[in-house]
Amino acid sequence: MPDGIIFGGKAASGKTTWAELVCEVNPDFERWSFAEPVKRYAGEIFGIDFFDPAQKAKHRRILQRFGTEVARSIDPDVWINHLIRRWEKAGRPLIAIDDCRFPNEIMRLQEAGDFVTVRLDASDDERRRRAQAAGLTLPADHSSETALDTWEGWDFRFHTDGISIDEARRMVVRLLEDCGFPPSPNRAKAMVYLSGGIFNLTARQAQGWRNRAKRLLGPVFYCIDPTVDEPDDVKELVRRDLSAVLRSDALLVNLTQIHDVRAGTVSELFFAKMLGKPTYVYVPPGYDNPWVTWLSTYLAHSLEECVEKIKEDLLRPTKPQKSIRLLNDFPSLGELISSPRI
Repeated sequence: MPDGIIFGGKAASGKTTWAELVCEVNPDFERWSFAEPVKRYAGEIFGIDFFDPAQKAKHRRILQRFGTEVARSIDPDVWINHLIRRWEKAGRPLIAIDDCRFPNEIMRLQEAGDFVTVRLDASDDERRRRAQAAGLTLPADHSSETALDTWEGWDFRFHTDGISIDEARRMVVRLLEDCGFPPSPNRAKAMVYLSGGIFNLTARQAQGWRNRAKRLLGPVFYCIDPTVDEPDDVKELVRRDLSAVLRSDALLVNLTQIHDVRAGTVSELFFAKMLGKPTYVYVPPGYDNPWVTWLSTYLAHSLEECVEKIKEDLLRPTKPQKSIRLLNDFPSLGELISSPRI
């Protein structure tokens, strides 16, 4: 099975929409963008929120110059090398890249793994219509918009004029089938979100246990690692993490490195409980937080214990059952809400 899909095409040709549909049809996929670090670093330098579509459209020329005339003039492979490092650090997950713009980016990715290349085309009138509907304007011609116009190495090519979202979804399903990607719900791997402290921890503290968890869970599971990238925008960070919880089959949570439960971690635990997703939490000996106990499906004192329990629960056909020792004297959510003590 290939490692992912690369989408190329001009602005408003449908690249992001199709990449999102890939992730919808097959939740094993993650949508990645070359532009993410460009937006982040340029935003820090110029004080502009490039993750805001209106700001991005207004200041697109800054992004183009920063990403191409500045960074790529120093090293043409700067952004593709950055993406490949992130991808390998994350354990080489299935990715749908929604903004490939240069031939060298495709060639470097195909050296690093097995990627399917897809070109999306749309007429200028259709692209203008889509941009206007989104309240945006099409960018002027720039090398980042035209460098792939004459490239002939595409595996697939689609014309997207007049295609509804349902038609695009059906085309994506067929594309994934043709490329050998199993569509949901028949995906091969269960997805485990690695929750726990990140802020105020060193990279070694935040990433060390996650890397160990990936090794212990092995190839049977796909681990969603929130340390792979760090959106500067708070709303984007929260959206990304809660979306990851929503896509996951279970949460593996490390609470051994923090004195108090962080708001982000407890929010992820609560969200998972509301969704009915099992949570496997390991805590220091003597740790006694009633909220964490209530929110946890399984509590242990080591990563290894949690991993064994995840394998036991998620690799069997029956739904994981809550550990009996965690149910003692803990009310249901309905009882908590209706209680006069609240």
